[in-house]
Amino acid sequence: MDESGTVPQEVNAAFRRVREEASRSCAYFHTWWSLANLAYPDFLPAMNDHEHVDFFHACRTASFAMTFVSLGKLLDRDNRALGLGQLRRILRQHGLHKAADSMKAALGAHEAVVKRVVAIRNRTISHNEFAMTPDDVFERYGTTPDEIRALVEAVRTTLNETGNKLGWPTEISAGERSERATMAVLQRLRADTERGS
Repeated sequence: MDESGTVPQEVNAAFRRVREEASRSCAYFHTWWSLANLAYPDFLPAMNDHEHVDFFHACRTASFAMTFVSLGKLLDRDNRALGLGQLRRILRQHGLHKAADSMKAALGAHEAVVKRVVAIRNRTISHNEFAMTPDDVFERYGTTPDEIRALVEAVRTTLNETGNKLGWPTEISAGERSERATMAVLQRLRADTERGS
């Protein structure tokens, strides 16, 4: 911040872009989780209805892939990418060392998962090295949905804390909102499907 306490435009612009990507990664993960786990077995007949099955297959697959694409963008260490690392550098350039340090500390506990997520993005999602199911991906890379959930939550939480320090009035919503929205759609679809049968 400058002497007047104003957050520089470069910081706000970088934070906004990183925050938007983090919000997307949270939504992607929780949408996938809802469709691939929470919906089973209760909503399977509605999802497998011939009028909807292709949509749900595509949505589930895309949400899974985009979780890793989005997280990979945030966690990429390439200086040309605007992710969490570049945001920390920008914060430091403008004297916001405590905010940068707290972001680094918050994600440090997830370092092993960060490496796996970037490997999944680089080798499996982006380059389609193997035709793998989500279970195959988790097994091959030695990670679990719970570890991905914890990483998504750590990213969300640390960006919300940083946003509070920068004076942002809103926070990235918890993933449960995406889960509730997905399940509400499925509940309505199931009710419509049952009425029509």
